Amino acid sequence: MKRIKYFAALLTVTAVCLSSFLSCGRVVPKAEVRNTHSVQQEMNDAGSEGEADTETDPETVAYICGRLIDTLGSYDTKLTISGHVSKEEMADAVRMMKDKAPDIFWMNGYTITTDSTMTQIEFRVLNGYTADDLSYMHTLLEEAADEIISQIPDYYDDYEKILYVHDQIIEKTDYDTSGAAADRNGIWGTSYGCLVNGKAVCQGYAEAFTYVMNRLGIENGFCCGDSYRGRHAWNYVKVDGEYYWIDVTWDDPESDFSEEGELRHTYFLINDEMLLRTRSLDPVQKGLPECTSLKDNYFQRNGAYFSSYSSASMGRLLASSGSGRTQEYMFSDENVYKEAVKGLFEEDEIWELGDYVELGEEICYSQDDMMYVIKIGY
Repeated sequence: MKRIKYFAALLTVTAVCLSSFLSCGRVVPKAEVRNTHSVQQEMNDAGSEGEADTETDPETVAYICGRLIDTLGSYDTKLTISGHVSKEEMADAVRMMKDKAPDIFWMNGYTITTDSTMTQIEFRVLNGYTADDLSYMHTLLEEAADEIISQIPDYYDDYEKILYVHDQIIEKTDYDTSGAAADRNGIWGTSYGCLVNGKAVCQGYAEAFTYVMNRLGIENGFCCGDSYRGRHAWNYVKVDGEYYWIDVTWDDPESDFSEEGELRHTYFLINDEMLLRTRSLDPVQKGLPECTSLKDNYFQRNGAYFSSYSSASMGRLLASSGSGRTQEYMFSDENVYKEAVKGLFEEDEIWELGDYVELGEEICYSQDDMMYVIKIGY
């Protein structure tokens, strides 16, 4: 008897993500501001330090960020800056550091003591690591990134490099469900957890992606917000003059507890409209690009983006998938997607794919009702 095996309807899958410094899976270390002329204040949780409409001076923020990178990069835990540093300036500088130096993975919070003439910042170190610990761990992180980069052929363009790094991070990393459920910060929320330990939550995936992209000289950034699964972190990246969103974590099937074992490309170089189906952006983030192009979207590049449903066209594409025996399809809008779901699974047109490949007795598939994606394996 022929059977169709259904992997998972992604709309029904949930994942637990705790509030974090900037994303899911890390608990917010409260950043305390002690003003010598007023009462103690505390920053807000979940990466929302400062009000969304609070303006800070870009040059001042960039200067503070540079000092943070120099200090933490030397494994020091104290920094003195002349003049007053506001909590909004500090929060913006920390967010900027996530883009510029995701290899500085050990900051677990900070305390600011400030007045009109001087600001002192004391950093808390994740897991109590010593300077010697961090120096050794940083070397391991560099080596892990270099291992991925060294395997990229010289002739690859930026799209191919990004695709290779995306796939390698997913292949080498297990989604850390225990870390996501923890009530404390951990190495699982860092680039080190992802690239060296091979276990991470979304923040770790995103920071690892930014770190490798930075080493490749490809413009990118780290961002976060609220998703239908909870707090989340992901990236943007620039390809051939256009900006795109990319979510390495959600392309790892382990992140939604799917039975499906193979990585996906559902969130590989998508536009604003696609991204906002599943999440919103934290308003405090500054300088995020508009992502309007689909020119280098994975499905567009691979002839798997369908503006109309045709089982014959899907069959021909499946036949070209080669020995992988799987194919991902994206549909341009909800109506076309629903037409494909109805034709393939309600009217059994999926078996018409057997005109193009030898299906055997079982077909496996998954569908994503938000991103209008169907994946078929045989």
